[in-house]
Amino acid sequence: RYPIYSGFNADISTSITKLRGMEQLMIDMYESPQELHSLLAFFEKFGLVHYGCCEDLGEKIGMLRQLKNLRSIAVTPVANVRHCA
Repeated sequence: RYPIYSGFNADISTSITKLRGMEQLMIDMYESPQELHSLLAFFEKFGLVHYGCCEDLGEKIGMLRQLKNLRSIAVTPVANVRHCA
């Protein structure tokens, strides 16, 4: 058994971008943030959150810990790994 979504395509932003298009998703963030938030809140009940990219999240760890379904945080090589740990 394995999840339907796995690997690089396992995040909701990729799925929404494929459905709406990148430009429309950016417009939605500005013009309809509550509707977009409502769509994403649906996944809070069913999914796990893996957060991170290429930015240094060292100062945001406390904020990220507030996410109920946080499973992991990706730490970029330029970050202070001890601080993030």
